[in-house]
Amino acid sequence: MLLPAHRDCRILYRRCCRTGERYPPPGSISAVISISAPLRFKAFTAHFAEPVHYSNRLLQLLGLGKYRKTFVRNHADNPHINYLRCPVSSIVQIKRLMRSIRNGLPTIRIPSLVMHADGDPKVDVRGGREIYHRLGGINKRYHEVSFHHHGIVRGEITREVFAEAMDFLATVMGSCNSSLTR
Repeated sequence: MLLPAHRDCRILYRRCCRTGERYPPPGSISAVISISAPLRFKAFTAHFAEPVHYSNRLLQLLGLGKYRKTFVRNHADNPHINYLRCPVSSIVQIKRLMRSIRNGLPTIRIPSLVMHADGDPKVDVRGGREIYHRLGGINKRYHEVSFHHHGIVRGEITREVFAEAMDFLATVMGSCNSSLTR
């Protein structure tokens, strides 16, 4: 199970698991913005995460846990804030999440903005395009940023990313406000 990292997200996650309630309630979200979301990894080695993960579990069961490969090296865009090693199990969980998201995209019908860097070294930009095309709504927008990192919400590139997000939200809020005044 992939748990949200942020403290408030973990609290909300536990509450929803305990009570069975849906969060957020249906109809309470007006729009969605996806930035550099993974639907496909670029690294060829990501294809081996599941076999390595299950081999690790088998080795543990056989009492040979010391032979497990539990971490892989992470070539971080921002090594001062990113992990330098990733648990193999986390890659397996992210891939499960990506499959689930891929299957659920056609059900998303609210206004949507998908942004991705064309030179993203981690996540294949074709995944961003696929997210856009699989979204179920007609009010959707795709914006490709000319940048060479996965993280496009830090540094100078944020001006373009945030400007696009603000323009999208202004459009969405404008259409919401105009429908309220009719």
